[in-house]
Amino acid sequence: MSYDWPGNVRELANILERAMILCEGRLLQQEHIGISIQHPTTEAEISTLEEVERMHIHKALEKTAGVVGGPHGAATFLGMKRTTLIDRIKKLGISKMQQP
Repeated sequence: MSYDWPGNVRELANILERAMILCEGRLLQQEHIGISIQHPTTEAEISTLEEVERMHIHKALEKTAGVVGGPHGAATFLGMKRTTLIDRIKKLGISKMQQP
């Protein structure tokens, strides 16, 4: 009842018919139907866009050893201009990694 069926009624009927064939007992189980029920996420599990952007930029800086510009820099890796990345780093309060 809590599963949001993505298909049409005919597809649902086919899935249920197949499940009845596969079921050896009198009770259909989730594995007979072949769907996984996802529980709704709580607000605590959802990050803000700012948090996600901060983590994404941090990972790019880690991957590039703190290099922001140039052909192998984080800005190129993220598909943005170097100056745009520098502005976002400042806005989000990210400290660039120290160069080795």
